[in-house]
Amino acid sequence: MKNTDYIIYMTTKHGRTWKWFKDKTGWKQIGPEGQTHHPTAEQFLNHLLPACANIKPITLKVVYKPHKERKSRTS
Repeated sequence: MKNTDYIIYMTTKHGRTWKWFKDKTGWKQIGPEGQTHHPTAEQFLNHLLPACANIKPITLKVVYKPHKERKSRTS
């Protein structure tokens, strides 16, 4: 298993969802309106850790999807 095999969804209490995943070029964040950002690993952790610690009211969902299956859907 690799980081590229997972997609992380972060959903706010208002229902807005961000999708995070890693590919060859690094981490990607896709926002609720479809905008794409390329955060550093540190920026990704700055969003993920407060959600894991229940500091922010965010729901986390982690989906295992091997990179080969996901590639055709995100290209």
